Amino acid sequence: NVNALVSGAFNAIKYANKDIIFSISPMASIENNYNNLYADVKYWVECGFVDYIIPQLYFGFDYPDDNFKFNNLLNDWKELICDSKVGLLIGLASYKAIPELPADIEEWQNNNDIIARQIKICKNDSEIQGYVLFSYSSVFGEREEYEEQTKNIVDYFKSEDANE
Repeated sequence: NVNALVSGAFNAIKYANKDIIFSISPMASIENNYNNLYADVKYWVECGFVDYIIPQLYFGFDYPDDNFKFNNLLNDWKELICDSKVGLLIGLASYKAIPELPADIEEWQNNNDIIARQIKICKNDSEIQGYVLFSYSSVFGEREEYEEQTKNIVDYFKSEDANE
């Protein structure tokens, strides 16, 4: 039923206007999408039912579970979309500048440049078409933790690395 819904939405959108871009932002784990949410992202990519997929890679580099470390998740998604016409954008968790989950606290409290480093990885990888920051309030929020993370993002864009 989920596959029929996604396929139907894609076809209806393209019927109305073939230039409209249809994307879906699934959870980070391809396996968990399939097993827990019945979201067969592999099938959607194989069939071309989305123009872009935006996995929510809301994890740091040092997450305690290797399967959920940012680089490992990123590699899984890059492998999924290779040889397909589906574009890959990466969802990044700027809101984690104020971490709530025990597995996130140490890394995110001790590193206010995680998002800037993730943006750099996305920007320098030809298989990735861009990134999306979640959420607006955490990028433009007035809390000190958000301001520090945002400053590091801005500093990255002002750097020579970003202009290469």
